[in-house]
Order: sequence, then C-alpha cells, then structure tokens
Amino acid sequence: MLRTVSDIALPALGGGLGVPCRSHATWKQNLVDSISQEGLIEVQLSVAGVRCSTRLSPPGAVFVGTGLCTSKKLSAGLPLDALGMLLPAVRVQRAVNARSVIVVIADEHARSNGCFPNAEIDAIAAANEDALRRAVSAFGLNSVKVLRASHFHSTPEYLEVMAEVDQRSPNSEHAYFRKEVADIEFLDRVCGGIIKVGWTVSGSLRMERRHDEVAFDRRFRAWMGDRVPFVYCKAGRVLDERRPKASPYVATDPARRVCLSRGEDVRAKLSSAELRVPPPILRGVRKHLGAVVRSFCSVVEPLNGQLEDRAQQIIDRVFGSDRRLE
Repeated sequence: MLRTVSDIALPALGGGLGVPCRSHATWKQNLVDSISQEGLIEVQLSVAGVRCSTRLSPPGAVFVGTGLCTSKKLSAGLPLDALGMLLPAVRVQRAVNARSVIVVIADEHARSNGCFPNAEIDAIAAANEDALRRAVSAFGLNSVKVLRASHFHSTPEYLEVMAEVDQRSPNSEHAYFRKEVADIEFLDRVCGGIIKVGWTVSGSLRMERRHDEVAFDRRFRAWMGDRVPFVYCKAGRVLDERRPKASPYVATDPARRVCLSRGEDVRAKLSSAELRVPPPILRGVRKHLGAVVRSFCSVVEPLNGQLEDRAQQIIDRVFGSDRRLE
C-alpha cells in the first residue's frame, strides 16, 4: 500500500481553506461554476473533462505539470504564460477546497528524450523552480508547492506505479508519455485524489492531439481509468506568425515571449514587436497577456495601469523593479 505524501518526503500539503466539501454534486458543480468564469480556461473541453470523471469524493490536491522541452528543443526561459496555468489552478483549488496545488517540474521527463545534456536540463529546471517559488512567495500563495519530478521519481512508491503503467501501456509508447501518466496516477493515489490542470492548443472536443496535454490525459484514461478530472488552460502566445500558439511553460526563443524573468521589460518587448510581428499576432499576445493579468487580479490582488504596466508589476513583484541593474 502506498504511504502518504508526507511519508515519502514530498512537501507537506498544508495551507488548505478548511474542511473539503463533502457532497459529490457540490464540489463538481462548484468546479464547473468556477472554471466557467476563468478567461484562461477552455470551458467546454474542461467541463467535459470534469463531467467524465467518476470520482465521488472531493480531491485533495490540484496537479500542474510544467515541462522543460519540446520534442526537439530544450526551453531557454519561463514564459509569463506559465502563470496562465498556475493562477487558474489556484482558482480550481479554492473552488473545491483542496488542500494544495502541486506544481511538478518535469526534469526527468526531459531526460527521457535522450537528446539534451543533463547539465542543461538541471540548469533550466533550477531556473524555473526558482522563478516559480519566488512567484508563489511573492503572491502569498501558501498552498502551492513547487518541486521537481526527480524529487520523487526514484521512490519505491513511484516505481511501483511506473511498473503498473509499463504493464498497461503499448510497448511503442515513448517514455515521456509513460512518465506523464505515472505522475498523474501516483499523485492521485498519495494526495487522496487530484484534479489535473493542463493546457491545450484548441478547445475542440474532437481535434486530434499530438503536442498538448490532452494527448497525455487521453492515454491516462485509456490505461488507468476515468476517475481523474481534467481542466484545460489556453495555450501560451508567441510573437511569431509561424507558430502563434505554444506551451505556456516552454520558451525555446525567449525573445519572442513575454517571460517571467529578472530584467524583463514588457513595454519594450511589445513595442519592438510592432516593427516585425503582424498586427493580428501582436493582438493575440496582448489579449492573452490581458487574461493573465485579469486572473492575477482575481486570485491575488487588483492592479492599476495600462496592460504593460500591470504585467510589469507582476514580474517586478517576483524579481524586483530596478531593471537598470540587470
């Protein structure tokens, strides 16, 4: 039998908002009502992801995974769009009175690609962990726990789950997908149930998926069952007409993303993009950035000023405001 999360040295899951609601109908309806009011969430796809869950009791945690690579490139920075998953996850946690939001940085998953140096994986994992921990602290989100997958992937409890996933998955499946499924199953067991918050390139219920988290979650349902509810945030936006949508947490070219990084100047980046990016692409970036800012104002506290000013206030809250020293 698996031990509790605290028994296997995961961060304690304190900081909840009281006793979880007991009614099956109540917690699911509260969740649907909440995600229907969040502009960063693909509502139709997410409502279906909640309604399909067979879980009866309220979940103990909300799980957010943050990757470090595409299939061919390692990330070089953390987009501000990552908050477009973190903030809705906190909203989900509050809606169902879950104890914690667990953010897992997928360092072991990046290693499974076999094409990135370990030192480079460790460097970007450390940078993202630092940025996310700073953000959690600066925003007063005490129920959010940030850790790397390597923190628990070598534990006997995780390896037990991994063995089950290996038995149920086709031999042709990539190790990255197997680890993703094992993460969901493991955390669901040790946290007393989870809601997984991921991202999607489209809100379509019928679209074929290859490169977003719906692809992972469909494998989970096929191999492990239907009990986990899935909520989907919108894709991040890129200052690039060739690929205007991308993962919220991977930036292979930080010059084309508004990033959650020390020294980032939002106004300067958007202004320079006006000279090289088609207006519809820039409008898409600004629209998504506005949704992130509005979510911050709802989950953390109100901000004043123009869009660039409010986005800059969020970054400066994390890293400090004197960009002349960078």
